[in-house]
Amino acid sequence: MKINLIGSDIMRVKYIFFIFFSMILILSSSVLASGLEIQGGISSQLEVGLNEDAEIEEFDNQLTLELSHYNSNSGLFKGSFKYNSSIDEIELTELYSELYFPSVDLTIGKQRIAWGKADGINPTDYFNPEDFTDPFAEENKINIAALRAKKYYQDWVFDLVWSPIFEANKLPQPDSRWYPEGESELMPGYSQVLKETIEPERTLKNSQIGLRISRWSGSIDASLSYYYGWRKDPTIYTTVDESNNQIIIQPEYNRLQGIGADFAKPIGKYVLRGEAAYFITADEDIKNDYFEYVLGVDFNVTDDLYINTQFFGDKEKEIDPQNGITLAVEYSINEFNQIELNTIYRFEGEEIVINPVYSNDIMDGVNLSLGAYLFDGNKAGGFEQFVDKDYMYIELNRAF
Repeated sequence: MKINLIGSDIMRVKYIFFIFFSMILILSSSVLASGLEIQGGISSQLEVGLNEDAEIEEFDNQLTLELSHYNSNSGLFKGSFKYNSSIDEIELTELYSELYFPSVDLTIGKQRIAWGKADGINPTDYFNPEDFTDPFAEENKINIAALRAKKYYQDWVFDLVWSPIFEANKLPQPDSRWYPEGESELMPGYSQVLKETIEPERTLKNSQIGLRISRWSGSIDASLSYYYGWRKDPTIYTTVDESNNQIIIQPEYNRLQGIGADFAKPIGKYVLRGEAAYFITADEDIKNDYFEYVLGVDFNVTDDLYINTQFFGDKEKEIDPQNGITLAVEYSINEFNQIELNTIYRFEGEEIVINPVYSNDIMDGVNLSLGAYLFDGNKAGGFEQFVDKDYMYIELNRAF
């Protein structure tokens, strides 16, 4: 039987896990106070639209705080919090305990499961959902509650992850800045009725599991991985109610399996990276099985100039592939000044996003950045939906 979870149910589960992992963090180390390390930062960012009115799109201030304690005998204990002024909310971003045994590392709590070798585009990064309410944030992965065990044997690493609670991608709400615009009705004369999204029941059988086997041979770092979990975006089912001239839209999350591989191989001053995953969907009437891939190379042209470029794409069964390239260039003008150019180009629809950045280390722990995001394209649902949302930003960061 499937159920719909209301907001109070979700918050109740979150509070239970917050208390549970807080107890782990506090009780796991009797000497926490004696070796507690506190660090964090304050960030202020102003975003201004590149339009005739030069509208202020966002003025956001954030405070991040990280508390950690490390002991060679008992392990690592870490908690991180973030306060966001734009939504006036304190968020627990991570909270976990990491215990070290002779050949096994055990981590329990809210954490990041970072799998894959490519830069930013990672088909085998199965577990952590993304926050698309700010799609161009430097880090928009959402940490999850999980139990992780890493077993070391000679030059092999066996990485087993179990996550009992499903977390979905966080999508922008209607009328918000990054909500897709211009979507028309499926049938003229019919109204759309959006039903509440059906999420997986909070039961053990609906857990997410994954296994990654890695080996470093001295000349190549490679791994194989398997994932049994859920799609992070809902499948959209539609039915037509002709008697009421309505289209009933029912979002529902479906099961997903992923089989992947990745590698990184140094070749002189170059590092060749590759990553791919084949995904088996639960409902091919809505989405066929599909294949995601990325192949790239990064290298230092000089001590001051770094280049990273990647070819990426996805191929859904019985549908033409969608491919693109990325390019990242970083140049250090001197010890305190740096410029960057980050671009993504998709061949289908001639879509492109360009992100130039200038940054200056004003003083120790203080950095000022000036940048912009520019969009173009002619394919519905891609960067084309952002063509009128070009913006520039200035950001001041103070680390402590």
